[in-house]
Amino acid sequence: MFDHGLNWKRQEDGTILYRRAPSDPTFVIDERALGQILRFRLLIPLMSFLTLLPAVSLAVFARHGYVSIAVPLVAFLGGAVFSYLYFRSVERKIEATLRRAKRSAEEIQPFKAPRNGRSWETLDDGSVHYWPRAATEPVVLTGVQFAAIGKSNGHVASSLFVSLLVAVLIDGYRWVGDMSNGTAMLALLAIAGFNILLVARLRRQRSAILANVPRAPNRTDIQPPLEATQLIGVVNAVLRRRLGETSGRMLLILICIAVLSFRAANGTLVSLANGKSIYWADLPIPVGPIVPALVWGCSLFAIAWLALVIIGRLRNGREK
Repeated sequence: MFDHGLNWKRQEDGTILYRRAPSDPTFVIDERALGQILRFRLLIPLMSFLTLLPAVSLAVFARHGYVSIAVPLVAFLGGAVFSYLYFRSVERKIEATLRRAKRSAEEIQPFKAPRNGRSWETLDDGSVHYWPRAATEPVVLTGVQFAAIGKSNGHVASSLFVSLLVAVLIDGYRWVGDMSNGTAMLALLAIAGFNILLVARLRRQRSAILANVPRAPNRTDIQPPLEATQLIGVVNAVLRRRLGETSGRMLLILICIAVLSFRAANGTLVSLANGKSIYWADLPIPVGPIVPALVWGCSLFAIAWLALVIIGRLRNGREK
């Protein structure tokens, strides 16, 4: 899928150049060795997170006086030691993989953002051939015009993110009774109205930019932006391919995380249904039912999806 990463680059003959850090030497490795190294790197933060879960759980019991405060402290120190030992183990595995690899005389160039995308391409003169969503063919933009469109997309994404955070807060305060239903409805309508006006304003600015731009000549390699259904299909295909290349152990870890998330969300929903008030990390910010309900649904979907992937892999293994 990718030909270049932060510390690696795929060559035309299929071999891969890899280095652990910018100051380290470059090695020639194959696709399998790269997959092992990237999987090792991915497991470091995952295992660090899993080793902190016992300490966090015991800290809740210690806060209510069920166990001594020394218990979660010992669990935290033990988890930190385990994380360090696991990190050193991963580093030794990567070093062993690179010792079997050949040194490369070619150095990897610093990673840069891609000049091309599905619906745009940056030319050597700084101009950009871009296919807008509402247009029937690509157009030619200056670098400033293309940057302005990207900035407007960033404004929309930031506004939606902040609006979601505010909506989560409104849901929590409404649930515990600190905010009436009418006030919450007015606040949500105000947020929706603000985002509608912002999107309308940015669309007018984009229409003004694209009004008099020339058409790109004969660009058959630039494709229109993906629709929502197409994007879902592409993401699903990429994830299925990546999971098909993932080890069975990693699939089991992922499904265990999904099960833990499902249980936590289910417990939160049961507590809320029983009238118990729950707050984010003991802060004066209450939790409403929307976030745990979304986590519950996403976790259940992830469990079913990962289970189907594991079952499909087992069937393929038996057929072989």
